[in-house]
Amino acid sequence: MSLTESMINQLLNEQKLLPTDYIERLHLKERKDSAHSEASCAMNGVKGHHFRINIRKSNLNPIDFSIILIYEDTRSHTDYILVRYNGDHGSHKNVIEKELIEGCHIHTATERYQSAGLRIDSYAVTTKDYSSYITAFDRFIKDLNFRLPGQGRVDDYGGVPNE
Repeated sequence: MSLTESMINQLLNEQKLLPTDYIERLHLKERKDSAHSEASCAMNGVKGHHFRINIRKSNLNPIDFSIILIYEDTRSHTDYILVRYNGDHGSHKNVIEKELIEGCHIHTATERYQSAGLRIDSYAVTTKDYSSYITAFDRFIKDLNFRLPGQGRVDDYGGVPNE
C-alpha cells in the first residue's frame, strides 16, 4: 500500500498528542559501537492514527542529525516516514527533479516518489528555518501540530531533549 498526497497531508496536519513525559522519552542514548545517539517516542493523533518520533544525532558532528516523524499503519503493519528534519550531513539529489540538495534540509513523503519505486521520503528541500539540532527540534514540534494532552499548541514545550 502507498499513501496518497491527500493522506500524507491529513497525517501531517493531524494533531499529535505528546505524552507528558516526552522530554524524558526523547532523551538521547548513545548506541553501542556507534558514533550516534538515538531516542524514540510513540504517540497517538486525535483521529486515532499512531505516530512515532525517532531522533538520531551524531556524537561527533553537531550538525549531523535527523528528527523523524513516522506514521505507524496498524492495519498493514507498515511504518511510513512522513518527514525528516535533517542537519547538514552532505549533499544528495532529488532524483525526479534532478536537484542537488545541500545544507540543512527537510525530507517529505510524496506520492510521486512512491509511484516511481523510490523511498516515500526521498524528496527534500533545503531550509533556512533551522541551523542546529536545537532549532530543528523546535521547528519540528511547532510545524507538525504537536499538542500536550489538555493543552493547546506546543509553543512553549519545555526544552529540547539532551540540550
